[in-house]
Amino acid sequence: MPNIIMTVLFMLAGAIAMLVVAAVHFGAVFLAMDAIDGAPVDSGARAFGYRLSHLVSIAGICVGLGLGVTVAQERLRRPDGKPDYPSLIVGWALAIPVFALFLYAGFGEAFDLVVDHKALGIMSVVLYGSFVAWIANKLAKPATR
Repeated sequence: MPNIIMTVLFMLAGAIAMLVVAAVHFGAVFLAMDAIDGAPVDSGARAFGYRLSHLVSIAGICVGLGLGVTVAQERLRRPDGKPDYPSLIVGWALAIPVFALFLYAGFGEAFDLVVDHKALGIMSVVLYGSFVAWIANKLAKPATR
């Protein structure tokens, strides 16, 4: 039971942390791209923020939940070294519906935002993905090493 609670806390912490990271990363990148292109700040700022929120929620909350479950799986092992399957099942059972909900609700607007910025938009997603992979590699190592 304590491992199930820790798994949920890892997921919550991962979702919050990656939401902040995604908001800073994509907000800065897309605002900088718009400034370079010479787009006025007032033109469609509300629509831009709305579309950016969909991208940030997908890239932050969904990725953070998966990262939290992965970290929990590696760090909350039993004394014999095997994973704690009940906590892992509960973690994925909670993460998958949330992931599907955010992906369904925001994929269209998020995709439009990335495509509007052409190659630089796609590169920003690749850069974010490589950053997440690096974080996952650093965090998922068992605590006993």
